Amino acid sequence: MRISSSFVATLAGATLMLSFGCGKNTAPQVAPNPPPVGNGHARLVIFGAGYCTICKVRFPEIQAELNRLNATERGKITVDMYLTAGDPASVRPTDEMAVAYSKQLGVNASSRADMWRWQTFRQLISNKFEVPAAAILDANGNIHRVFTAGDTTFVPQEIVAVAKEVAAMEVKP
Repeated sequence: MRISSSFVATLAGATLMLSFGCGKNTAPQVAPNPPPVGNGHARLVIFGAGYCTICKVRFPEIQAELNRLNATERGKITVDMYLTAGDPASVRPTDEMAVAYSKQLGVNASSRADMWRWQTFRQLISNKFEVPAAAILDANGNIHRVFTAGDTTFVPQEIVAVAKEVAAMEVKP
């Protein structure tokens, strides 16, 4: 059996592509304890949905924890809230829905709809589509910690404590 040179070239190209591109996790990687970097500012990004009953309990708790911080600490934490879906889950979220949702829950945050199909959620959290979820980022956009849905994994006191720690990090030249 004779093998053509174009077949061999195609096979070699496919092998190279596989060796360099497959099997690599392209999801954001989160270091368990990243080194102190940043400029004394943290971004707390929370994700919820209109149908999420736990969000309706936990988000006001996060706001209460933020309200307990002194003004200087609170001023160093920016809160963004993304609405991933409406109620029911098949309802595509809008920015207007996100703002109304934030006001309804009493959360002081910049609120917007996550791009349809949870695009921002996928960038910061994972492909496990469960809310509530949160991510803490430093001023450079580095993810310091991710909190996923669950009684022991989405704890408002812990979320705000980590945001406060990230905000308190010193500037490194």
